[in-house]
Amino acid sequence: KSFAKKASAKPPKKPSPPPSRPFWGLEKFLEKNHASVILVFLLVSLVFSFLLFDVRISEGGDDSAYIQSGWNFINLHKFPFYQGPVYPLILAVFIYLFGINLTLLKVTSVIFSLGNIWFTYLAFRKRIPYIVLFSFVFFLAINTTIQYYASQTYNESFYLFLQAFILYL
Repeated sequence: KSFAKKASAKPPKKPSPPPSRPFWGLEKFLEKNHASVILVFLLVSLVFSFLLFDVRISEGGDDSAYIQSGWNFINLHKFPFYQGPVYPLILAVFIYLFGINLTLLKVTSVIFSLGNIWFTYLAFRKRIPYIVLFSFVFFLAINTTIQYYASQTYNESFYLFLQAFILYL
């Protein structure tokens, strides 16, 4: 009797396969090699920044106003109340150290742009899938508008850097 009961009992149910994940291999690759991938994206951004680098003062005149406000703060002790005072204060440090070296002041924007990418990566790694994170970081690295601001002494690169840094904190 007991043998017949066991034989007629239903076989154990097989576990169902996991849902299909078409990009699972790419996610695992990015998770394993995330340090190399972010360094490649930073390098790509640096290359694009220097390919699109413009040494001249822009036509808008905002960058010259920021430089002038930084110079006025250092030499005339005039606090920059107009047009965002924080960025001229940051530029004032570089003006104090190196003088008004336009190329160097514009390179600081490239550094702020790279810092934006770096801190965006740090803020969101291990929190969102690497496919989403690196898609966004790649967009930041090659975006022509962001690269344009990286070659100007506008405050946009500094603002994006500051925003990413605060998100990281």
